[in-house]
Amino acid sequence: MSIIYIPLGWLLEYSYKLVNNYGLALILFTVIVKAAMVPLSIKQQQGMASQARLQPRIQALKKRYEKDRQKFTEEQQKLYQEEKINPLSGCLPMLIQMPVLFGLFHVIYRPLTYILGVSKDTIDAAIAFGEASKEKGIQVFAEFAKGREELFMLKNMDAFKNANIFDTATKENIMDLGVKGFKFLGLDLLETPNFKELSWLWIIPLLSGGSALVSSLITMKINKQGGNPQAAAGGPNMNAMLFMMPIMSLFFTFSFPAGIGFYWTCSNLLAIVQQVLINRYYSPALVIARQERKNIKMMREREAKIKDLIV
Repeated sequence: MSIIYIPLGWLLEYSYKLVNNYGLALILFTVIVKAAMVPLSIKQQQGMASQARLQPRIQALKKRYEKDRQKFTEEQQKLYQEEKINPLSGCLPMLIQMPVLFGLFHVIYRPLTYILGVSKDTIDAAIAFGEASKEKGIQVFAEFAKGREELFMLKNMDAFKNANIFDTATKENIMDLGVKGFKFLGLDLLETPNFKELSWLWIIPLLSGGSALVSSLITMKINKQGGNPQAAAGGPNMNAMLFMMPIMSLFFTFSFPAGIGFYWTCSNLLAIVQQVLINRYYSPALVIARQERKNIKMMREREAKIKDLIV
């Protein structure tokens, strides 16, 4: 997985160095990731429109082979091949975004590695010291949890002062980063929102869930415009899909450091803007109309060639 962690860590590190604020760095990080995925999103929209254009023919095949499911599948695949359509192309943005999200989990849990560039040997030595201290029952290390060691070090650097693990400059950088580097609009993005205790950090999960719901509603509307029969019909399956991402957003953002939820919220908001803009220029109706004009032009060119051959 280092093929994902390393470039994401590098991107977040240089974003932080550029703006010197963790929240702004996450916003910049999200903008860059989303911008890189715009071509895929456009391809997804075009693929959806192409499938919508084929819906009448697919419905005709379904009616013709109503009692032969295997034959219908074969004919449907043949139709996709003839039209050069990949029915799975719509999943590409999600398939790419999920590794980015899980990679970001890894990066956010390791700010010393990916923000300050502390060496692996130094981190390993500090972890060994922390685990030994916890086993000895030293109270300050009671929350020294596996996977969150670097977050603990940021907030408890005093506990490592006399361990001769970090050099003076690194200690100062870590303490400075721990005090001011991860706050954004007064919110500590390394803290995890507590569902049992009301706090200002609740804003992030609520924004994350709300923005995911708006994004899902816009996607469903575009699907209906594109002629997706399942979206147009509605029903329990579509309603389940509508609420799945918002519920997942709430669950995850109440379970992980607020930086994850902040990224997810920024990603959702940018996705909404991206959906509106792409649908404006690549709406299913426009894409279908362009394709029909292209088909008519190709047909006329063929007819002209045939006439030339005959003459």
